Amino acid sequence: MKPLASDLENMVIKRKRLSSGLFLLSLVLLALIPVAYYQGLETAGDMLEKGRIAESLATDNFLLKRELADLRLARKVDDGTGAQLRQTIKNLRDQTGEIKEELSFYRGLMAPSENQKGLRIEKLSLDESVDANRVEFRLMLTQITDRRDWVQGEVNIDVIGQSKGEEQVLSLTDFGLEAAYPLSFRFRYFQDFTGVMTMPPAFIPEEVLVTAESSGKKGKRLQRRFSWNDLIR
Repeated sequence: MKPLASDLENMVIKRKRLSSGLFLLSLVLLALIPVAYYQGLETAGDMLEKGRIAESLATDNFLLKRELADLRLARKVDDGTGAQLRQTIKNLRDQTGEIKEELSFYRGLMAPSENQKGLRIEKLSLDESVDANRVEFRLMLTQITDRRDWVQGEVNIDVIGQSKGEEQVLSLTDFGLEAAYPLSFRFRYFQDFTGVMTMPPAFIPEEVLVTAESSGKKGKRLQRRFSWNDLIR
């Protein structure tokens, strides 16, 4: 009977050990459950936080891009405004120069000096801004005297240039001028002549020769040369 009791005791001891092991294992598992739970919460929180950061960065990036576009647009506007302002200043300076020139011209008419008196080929201007093949001209003759008598006569405009390597001298009639030629003048103070010259093919202008000749007992003949490139605008 003793061996049976011993076997029974051994079985009881083994069961106790097994129960103790299972109990300890249960305690370990119960301890790990909160840790895993909180780790899961921490991982989810990190993901949410990273999502918020990414969203914030995307918003900042969009705002920076829009600000950069606004700055570029403002720079373009400033550049355009600056260019317009510079052009306006240039135009005003040009107008001021023209006004000063006209004032000087009229002062000379009203109070001439000794070396200014008589018939004068005052100025010639050319303008091809509308069409390079059609050149507008403006010629001004003046008379500066003490008595202010009428002066009359004729004026010729000749253009000297090159055509196919040869020198040519063309009058206004060669440029299609329809007015009577030579041009007649009669004035006390000044007279303007305007017209349009149609440039012949292959003709390269170099100079303009203006010849004015007054009639009467004290008639005189004047000539003045102008460089074409200096006149054109």
